Amino acid sequence: MNPEERFRAALDSAGHPVDLPRCFIGWLRTYWLDSSESEAFSLWEETVRESWWDAAEYIRCLNATLRNPTDDFTSIIREHGGMLLQHELPDGYYEEYTREEYIDWLGGMRDRFAEILNTSIPGSG
Repeated sequence: MNPEERFRAALDSAGHPVDLPRCFIGWLRTYWLDSSESEAFSLWEETVRESWWDAAEYIRCLNATLRNPTDDFTSIIREHGGMLLQHELPDGYYEEYTREEYIDWLGGMRDRFAEILNTSIPGSG
């Protein structure tokens, strides 16, 4: 199997089952806990360079998480990612994101992380 075929196979959702929320917690702890957004992306780029197949597994995990977020989805992000996503209100107070906004945030992060991975497909450059 050439590198591009291996990459595509790793992204194939028909492969082995994704263990949720364990893989999602791993992604949060690896890239977000104690990291700024720029640090998270730097860590991701390093993973893509060193082991794109692991990055592909994380994308599968994020896809599976987005398809069926657990009931404690937002608390998992807060606890294991160290993030409380909030809007700043005009009066200077903050309001936490709704569950749907957390899901939208994750979808956006998945898309950005996947774009980095997709532009680094072995054999594509």
